Amino acid sequence: MATSQSDACSSNEPTPDIRHEIVRAHGRPRESKAIGSFRPISKPSPIDRKQLRAAVAAITQTPEEELSEAAVDKVLVKVKKSAIVTGNLLGNHLDGVVAHRKSIGCTSEQEVADYIDLERRVLVSLYSESAKPSPSPTVLLKLALRYSLDARKEIEGDIQRFDLRRRPTGWEIIEYSSPALKIAGVDMPGRLITNVFKVTILDFLHCETPPFFQVLTFLERLLEGVPNKKESLECLTLKPSSPVPVIRVELDKDVVWIDDEPAGVNKEVAYFVDAVAAANGKWISGGKIKKSEKHGLMVGARPDRVAKRVPSQVRKFIEAKGGKGFRLQGAQYPDQMILP
Repeated sequence: MATSQSDACSSNEPTPDIRHEIVRAHGRPRESKAIGSFRPISKPSPIDRKQLRAAVAAITQTPEEELSEAAVDKVLVKVKKSAIVTGNLLGNHLDGVVAHRKSIGCTSEQEVADYIDLERRVLVSLYSESAKPSPSPTVLLKLALRYSLDARKEIEGDIQRFDLRRRPTGWEIIEYSSPALKIAGVDMPGRLITNVFKVTILDFLHCETPPFFQVLTFLERLLEGVPNKKESLECLTLKPSSPVPVIRVELDKDVVWIDDEPAGVNKEVAYFVDAVAAANGKWISGGKIKKSEKHGLMVGARPDRVAKRVPSQVRKFIEAKGGKGFRLQGAQYPDQMILP
């Protein structure tokens, strides 16, 4: 589906630093995760030929005394090749995860850890719905889309505005601004989902009769057991809400404040953030920003380009969507604050 146009990442090549944040957030040592191709972290220990011969004899069900050294080496080569293939598959999968996190602006250690927790909650909610006697197709698809696109964003509105098309390498998901445009066959760009877990879930849900036993089995493997309902999205909303950050902009100093944390920016970015924040959580288009007497001259003719230069710690509070523009989300502007 086409998610927001601004979700596109400026670079498709994942960086080692972001890989490490994802690996660390999963609770594994940095060095334990395959990155791309098979590369030993350190010099391997010498192979114990005696143990190797015993293992090969057990695998091939051949008496040790009948095993030639050539036969042992042949098995060893196969094992090494298999390890390289497995390492590459894991590395490629991780690269895809990294590219997705970058595309949605989720790159810091805390952002990655929070995202992984929320992604799990989406899967637990999907499990809970699938386990019902009569699961709702709409609820299931909304959860599957949320898991596939951005676990932080609830899929709202008419689900019929989404067009899902099976491709050889995955699912292409296209989001229209309204179901009418979808019916009219308007050509829109989509997002190709190739992550094997996301593709499998979408495959299940698009069966004529979804095999819910297989869905539950798959999710239990993915979640490493039967999940606790307390881990679902529904229970997350019951938690006491944390204070909403306040965004302030000092236009004369080119500084954006998130509560008491400053972020130095250039003049264009400062005026852009101020324009979006001043809209009080409502959508403001790039065209409206350009026409603004206060902000237009400083932001310039391409607010969309300026948006890409907003620091990540500020950008995570700004939602962008093609056809609508930008809005402040998850934070408040001083004018929105309710004073005692």
